[in-house]
Amino acid sequence: MRKDLLFYLIVIILFVVAIFLGFYNLDGWLINDDEGVYLYSAWRVSLGEIPYQDFFVSQLPLSFYFAGFLFKVFGPDVRVARGLCFSLFLIVAVFIYIICRRIFNLNKYISLLSALIFIFTKNINFLSKTFMPDSFMIFWGTIALYFVLKAEKLESKNAKHLFLFGLFSGLATLSKLSGFLLILGYFLFLLFNFLFNKEKLNNFIIKLVYPMVGFFLSFGIIYIIMLIFVSNTYYCTLGYHLNKEKIYTFTVLIIFFKRLCKFIGNHNYAVIPIALISIVAGFIQKKREEILLFFLILPFFFLAFTPTDFFIRYLIFTLIPFTILFGKSLEIIKQNKKIFYFSIPVIFILLILCTASTFNFKKISRYDEGTRNLVNYINEHSNPEDYIFSDYAGINYYSQRPCPPRLVDVSEAMTKSGQITSKDIEKECEKYNVKIILVDIGSSAHHLKNLIDYSKFKDYLKKKYIFRGTIKREFQVFEIYIRNDGVQSTNDKNF
Repeated sequence: MRKDLLFYLIVIILFVVAIFLGFYNLDGWLINDDEGVYLYSAWRVSLGEIPYQDFFVSQLPLSFYFAGFLFKVFGPDVRVARGLCFSLFLIVAVFIYIICRRIFNLNKYISLLSALIFIFTKNINFLSKTFMPDSFMIFWGTIALYFVLKAEKLESKNAKHLFLFGLFSGLATLSKLSGFLLILGYFLFLLFNFLFNKEKLNNFIIKLVYPMVGFFLSFGIIYIIMLIFVSNTYYCTLGYHLNKEKIYTFTVLIIFFKRLCKFIGNHNYAVIPIALISIVAGFIQKKREEILLFFLILPFFFLAFTPTDFFIRYLIFTLIPFTILFGKSLEIIKQNKKIFYFSIPVIFILLILCTASTFNFKKISRYDEGTRNLVNYINEHSNPEDYIFSDYAGINYYSQRPCPPRLVDVSEAMTKSGQITSKDIEKECEKYNVKIILVDIGSSAHHLKNLIDYSKFKDYLKKKYIFRGTIKREFQVFEIYIRNDGVQSTNDKNF
């Protein structure tokens, strides 16, 4: 009884710590390129606009409708969107504990440790406090993971669980396209069992049909409706990604291993190497749950082969099965007392190193004055109905000013690949009579600066706008251009 009380006390203390770290200073730092696009998209959805049809965004829409609903109820406050995402990650941590405890039958303290490693890992901690479609994909994907593991554990009663696996995989894909990799991973798992474990063809087909039906109901039908009735759906969700600039040709393996090293080395070097122990043991001992987790991880690593820009968050979902396998590996190590007592201090030190940055109070206390100053400037020089345009749609969101629909995302991928040119910008800015244009010229600038015809864009600014000086947004520096309406103006001072 006392041991249970101690366990629950530890859980309560850690939960309070997690809540504090997650919600403290939630709106302190506002600079995040991609998040800004998604916040803007959710805000426009809350106003009744339809993604792809009324504005460009390159992600599937489920997360925007969730946040848009909350914006409708509570107002377009960034704390609402970020708080929603952090809450989703807390639920994911609970699912990790449940999977470790009930499906893998791990010790409750090891199960708790696996959940804690997930929520306090640097990459997860950062992502959980930003509004990103990835957060929703990870949430629905974790529920899908639970049901497919449950199906393997209850081999004779798996139809319902496999259907639910497909259903939630569909919701994950409706949040972010990479959610489909869960279905691909399960297919590879079934194929492996069919080829090497001599599973019957009948079982292979039945086990694949159930999740595919669930996937079709939650994703397939909705996506087909979108393709038919919502203009630009294909280009925004698929075509845009296929048209990105290819950054390499013959160096596939070198780039792949560099990206994997970047992922593992970025504060994941305690979890992943140790998790490999249970993967190897799983294959040797033919343990279906461990093998299944391996095949659910594998397709996400295929993303490291993509010939376009790569971000660590593309692989973040793998940390869920990896933390579960980490717990399983600890259970294996624990069985050999000599190895256990020798390895625990090493593992402990590695875990401290991997999670230390999460508890960096200086970092979590950062306050972004630059964005607030920039928003104040925009509010003083424009009306709510005026369109503004810049490298980052997040500025539109924070200033509550509309952006020309085609120019919501002028990311490096768009400009470098020529999917957005100065001619497109000029056309949109003239169509919507854009009042203010902000151009990032700082050392970190990588959006408009990468226009293939950047000089023509600058010529357009000189012709139609008046340069009003520069303004700093922390490490970013913006040139300010206000539309020349015939009124003589002098340059504002630099901020």
